[in-house]
Amino acid sequence: MKQLMILAMILIATHSQAAALFNVEITRVYTQSKSGSDAHLVQVNTTLPEQCNANRLHIVMEDSELYSAILANSLANNRVSIIYVTDATPVNVAGHLANHTCHLISVF
Repeated sequence: MKQLMILAMILIATHSQAAALFNVEITRVYTQSKSGSDAHLVQVNTTLPEQCNANRLHIVMEDSELYSAILANSLANNRVSIIYVTDATPVNVAGHLANHTCHLISVF
């Protein structure tokens, strides 16, 4: 656990608006098509900043490892710890959000 805390601190230090949350529940995973969407969405049961729109974070399409980890933990009903930023490059998630800036960068 100490190593995970050190990793979290390093990741937070490298992003201006990074935050860590521990022991959160994944309440929904939005799997999006690459056609019209830049990212998938993850909803958690913890209150996030307003710009995260209904406690949702995005995972860019190219980040298949992070998406796989979130999906596996969601299907197993595992609680996870996450690191996210609120000042990421805006993405569009077709049918859900436009210009979303809350980016999930780590799950552990």
